[in-house]
Amino acid sequence: MSESRDLEALCAILELHMPKKGAKYDVVVIGGGPAGMIAAGRAAECGASVLLLEKNPSLGKKLLITGGGRCNLTNNENDPRRFLAKFKNRQKFLFSPFAQFGVKETLDFFHEHGLETKVEAEGRVFPASNSAKSVLESLQGYLHAHKVTILNSTVVDGFSADEEKIIGLKIKNSKEVILVLLAKRLNGLKISVIQFRSRTPH
Repeated sequence: MSESRDLEALCAILELHMPKKGAKYDVVVIGGGPAGMIAAGRAAECGASVLLLEKNPSLGKKLLITGGGRCNLTNNENDPRRFLAKFKNRQKFLFSPFAQFGVKETLDFFHEHGLETKVEAEGRVFPASNSAKSVLESLQGYLHAHKVTILNSTVVDGFSADEEKIIGLKIKNSKEVILVLLAKRLNGLKISVIQFRSRTPH
């Protein structure tokens, strides 16, 4: 059986949405939490081809249990200095990113992606549905709209290096199949799925 047929058979057996042989990505994001999802979506929105790797069977596992399952998105305080005063000794470190993407930008982002919010006591902002699932669905919609490739049940097992430079990733899924993704420089960083080897018992 040819290598391409071997790969097709392997994907069918695992019933996973794997990248196709030879697929190239400008950006690989490790971790499918809220930060990872927004980073992946934004990179794709800016024109990059993006692969998002998540170790759990689905994205946003921890997000779904935050705030007692309601997900406290942010606090309705638009002054970055007053908002960051609550972080005490970390406020200087956080000022720059919050000045660029603060409370207003966070709420604008979610409202633009279909999430309705409400403000409760002490300025706490929650989804109007009272469900963290609504937040996750908003983020998943963002990824889908910008065609981010998602690979769940996948753990980054290590890095491939050449002369102390990282040139790729080694990732492992729950079926013990190792994929080696190597980087090539073709008008920037490209990641190609070029090798598959199985550790599944025969």
